[in-house]
Amino acid sequence: MLLWLWVGLLGQHLPTHPTDPGAPIPMALVGDLAGKSLELKSFRGKPLLLNLWATWCGPCRRELPVLVEVARKYPALQVVALSTEQDRELVARTAERLQLPFTVLYDPEDVTPLAFLTPVIPATFLYDAEGRLVWHASRVIPADDPELKAAIVQVLTPKTP
Repeated sequence: MLLWLWVGLLGQHLPTHPTDPGAPIPMALVGDLAGKSLELKSFRGKPLLLNLWATWCGPCRRELPVLVEVARKYPALQVVALSTEQDRELVARTAERLQLPFTVLYDPEDVTPLAFLTPVIPATFLYDAEGRLVWHASRVIPADDPELKAAIVQVLTPKTP
């Protein structure tokens, strides 16, 4: 019986891992710095560069200027920094002090680790306008990262029918 169930599951489309190419934006309810709840899927419609970070993470803070430059260089790209922390005020103070010019969110319900299944931060995810993962990095992104640049150009280039 168990073998039959296992064989039957092989023919089914099982959910993809959040870091697999083509994986959808994870279903997660997060908060903006005004305290309003929103679903990550609400960012579909435009390409999205989503960065997971924390105020206590030195490598994350060193990476944020790279994200600021990406946001300035590619205005058609949504850049969002999602702190894995539950303290909205701490995240808001840090974002203000660092003068981050893009959307900053926080994780009031601690859903980020489970939603993204990524063991380290910083972690960065690039989604196309349909909300499918195109590129992912679980490391600090250096300035002018050639892989990221190529992936951004790919998601911002209009598709020809």
